[in-house]
Amino acid sequence: MGRVVERKAAAGERVLPDRRLPIDAEVPAARRALEALDAVVHRSQLEPGLRELVRLRASQINGCAFSVDVHSRDALVHEETERRIFAVPV
Repeated sequence: MGRVVERKAAAGERVLPDRRLPIDAEVPAARRALEALDAVVHRSQLEPGLRELVRLRASQINGCAFSVDVHSRDALVHEETERRIFAVPV
């Protein structure tokens, strides 16, 4: 598990620790492995829209709102329907 990163709170502010793994700094070999996996999946026969739906679900599981937005939009670009995008969480 990654180290807990804390910062000083401003007056009256409550700061929660960031429990995300800083993968680039902590485990660069894992980052390279994930990038290699992504390259293999990109070259596969998997439809581009379906790839984005998988990335969307991973982003939801990771709790990354930025990536959820990116992969939702990318799925639309690859002609995924809104219905399939909305069904990803279930």
